[in-house]
Amino acid sequence: MEERYIKVSFYPEKEDLAVLEASLMQLGFTSLEIHDHEDIEKLKEDLPKWELLDEDMLNHKESLEVIIYVDLEVWQEGFYKKLLARLEEDKSRGLLSLIPKIKSEKLESKDWQEGWKAYYKPIHLTRFMAIVPVWEENREELNLPVKILLDPGLAFGTGSHPTTKMCLLALEQFVRPGYEVVDVGCGSGILSIAAGELGASQVYSYDIDPNCEKIVLENARFNAHADRLKVATGNLLDAYTGKADLIVANILAGVLEEMAKDVPNALKDDGHLILSGFLSSQMERVCKPFEEEGLKVLQVLKEKDWTCVVMAKEED
Repeated sequence: MEERYIKVSFYPEKEDLAVLEASLMQLGFTSLEIHDHEDIEKLKEDLPKWELLDEDMLNHKESLEVIIYVDLEVWQEGFYKKLLARLEEDKSRGLLSLIPKIKSEKLESKDWQEGWKAYYKPIHLTRFMAIVPVWEENREELNLPVKILLDPGLAFGTGSHPTTKMCLLALEQFVRPGYEVVDVGCGSGILSIAAGELGASQVYSYDIDPNCEKIVLENARFNAHADRLKVATGNLLDAYTGKADLIVANILAGVLEEMAKDVPNALKDDGHLILSGFLSSQMERVCKPFEEEGLKVLQVLKEKDWTCVVMAKEED
């Protein structure tokens, strides 16, 4: 049977979980499996029979396991090397205490695809927006103005992470028809696709990863306004030469700080900036360089340990 996916397991220190989760999100993986062995031990005490728990969960001894699934083609194109580079960068910045142990194994395509279809149903992101798998037969019955269609694969599950959900809520509130939007660190492109579906006439999507153009366009192709997306490889705002109505960046705190100096020249005087990808404890640190560039905080969203901030230029 054809093997099409790689199951990748990480065994981080507990204090490193949030940073690992954020880094995987930036690589396009916002749907994760997280197994906490301490929770499993507590659960066993409450169950009459241990057989009711998954055998793999019972057998692994590491205290914490994080799992992602990688397309075999992506894996063979050097994903592992890119992954290690990202983790080494996080450690060099003092964000990770240790680079976690990593284990990988191949999965058979048929079992993966059938399991995927059985598991994934429409994900309601906001009151007006949902991610819908393309095979969903009843998708027209969903009474929502914005339905983002995605095919099964690595990007599906996007929207489940708190930072992505909060960015989508902010986009829903602030995007207006005809807007020019810039998505910095676009990853899988879910925010870019949403901006186009919400009425933006032009969406510029940038990521430092050269593979993102293919990924974003692949994810956008089922949606009505995919032609509104302009995808390019670029570091932060370096490749953008226009004036945006709205800029959204769902990336790590340290990278957001680096971007602050370029925002005033890239944002219209009445434009908005949406920032997320950082922990609530990092909010003051993230906002400070933007405030020094003349922006003010308009709105703060919080979910679990994560925060999303909407900012605008200070009026003269």
